[in-house]
Amino acid sequence: MNAELQEELLILLRSQQREIADLRGHMDSMQSSVMAHVEHVMARHQEQEQRRLDRMLAESQSRQEQLNQHLSQQLGHALSNSLTNRMDRVLREEMKKTVPPTISKSLEPVTSQLSNTVAAKLSAVEATLKENVTKVVKSKNTTDAIGRAATEALQGTIQTAYKEAFQTLVLPVFDRGCQSMFQQINDSFKQGTQDYIQQLESHLKSRKQREQEVRDPVIGQLQQMIDNVQSTNDQLANNVTASVRTEVQHQLQMMVANLQESLLTQVQRIVKGEVSQAMKEQQAVVTSSIMQAMRSAAGTPVPTAHLDYQTQQANILQLLQQGQLNQAFQQALSATDLNLVLYVCETIDSQQVFGQHPCPLSQPVLLSLIQQLSSNLTTRSELKISYLEDAVMNLDRGDPLTRDHMSAVLAQVLPKLFTFLQQDPHSPHSKRARRLLMMLQGLVNH
Repeated sequence: MNAELQEELLILLRSQQREIADLRGHMDSMQSSVMAHVEHVMARHQEQEQRRLDRMLAESQSRQEQLNQHLSQQLGHALSNSLTNRMDRVLREEMKKTVPPTISKSLEPVTSQLSNTVAAKLSAVEATLKENVTKVVKSKNTTDAIGRAATEALQGTIQTAYKEAFQTLVLPVFDRGCQSMFQQINDSFKQGTQDYIQQLESHLKSRKQREQEVRDPVIGQLQQMIDNVQSTNDQLANNVTASVRTEVQHQLQMMVANLQESLLTQVQRIVKGEVSQAMKEQQAVVTSSIMQAMRSAAGTPVPTAHLDYQTQQANILQLLQQGQLNQAFQQALSATDLNLVLYVCETIDSQQVFGQHPCPLSQPVLLSLIQQLSSNLTTRSELKISYLEDAVMNLDRGDPLTRDHMSAVLAQVLPKLFTFLQQDPHSPHSKRARRLLMMLQGLVNH
């Protein structure tokens, strides 16, 4: 039995260990899946942020290109307008400063020559000259000729002067203006680029800070989830271990209790069987001794084995009518039929039997009467308990037969009384049964 119990416990422990191992494997797989999911979420979030940064850089580059194009267009327009206005103004100023003096210088020799010629000829032909000069001056051809001559005379000088003025005045001014303009454009471009880079860096920094602020709670939550999962795993393992330990202890206690109950039941059954067998053997021995004593005490043997129940009743009734009470009870008891014994007890009142002194029933008859009446107390309880009380009261402890067998016979009556009181504790005869029980315990223990 102990080997089977140990084997069952080992099987139960192994199954619990397998379940714990399976549970730990399941928790490990769940933790790995959670970590994989977290890594996947982080990777996807990083890819999204990378794509967003790439998109922002592409947008910034496109905006930079648009800004460069816009700056180039604005620079072209500004340069064209500035150069056109400044060139026009410079040319006008230089023409005003250079052309009239040059023309005056170029016309001075012609004017002096003409004055001398005119003066010389005026003295001779003043009137004619005046008329001719007036005609010549007023003539269109003369005017055209003078203009052509002046043009031919002044063309080279004007071109030279214009070229010198352009080279000495316009080109340096234009060069300085272009350098200043390009320097301003360069400074503006550098300043704009630096401002844009600073704005972009501040934007990226703030964006990174916002993303960090968004990502930190997520990472904290994920770490908290991991910690919670770990603590849950530990708590679950502890709970499983405690529950397994509790269940094993409970199973052990139940098995031990069942084993104890089974052993106790088996021991009780064995002891009860042994005691019952010993009681039966003792009862058989006592009955045999009492019957033998009854036969030896009787004057003549009573042949009852071959008589039927009615014949025995008739014989017993005849003996009772003749006043032979001891012989009547002896015949009924010798038949070992409780119905005959009850018939005798019902036929004659107990006071007629036990009211006499000395008692007409011999000690073996009293012992046999006590033994047979106590065999079943559930039926005819009042009659049986009444006769048992009177029979016990008339036992003579000084008689050798009574002294030898009284304890054994009374010990057989005690459990019958216990059983009767347990089965029907509220019976109207329970009071007399308890009194008889106390009387028998006193006699047995004395």
